[in-house]
Amino acid sequence: MVKAEVEAGKTLTPSLFDLRYVKRFLVETAFHTNQRIGQRLASLLSDLYADNGTLFVPQDVADTISVSFQQRLTVAGTLGAV
Repeated sequence: MVKAEVEAGKTLTPSLFDLRYVKRFLVETAFHTNQRIGQRLASLLSDLYADNGTLFVPQDVADTISVSFQQRLTVAGTLGAV
């Protein structure tokens, strides 16, 4: 926030703009992280299903992880619903 060292005992007083910036940064970071993790998980599950097609029902798993990650993810060629 201050882009400099802060002496011990000194109080920082963030402005409303600073707090909004931090909030936006955290929301965007969480969104992109969830996007990458969700896509990677869907890919791994697709690979597992390709090796053994009796492990799970792709539609059920795609729906479950799509809801969890709040994005439409594809597992074994099946698109999940959010």
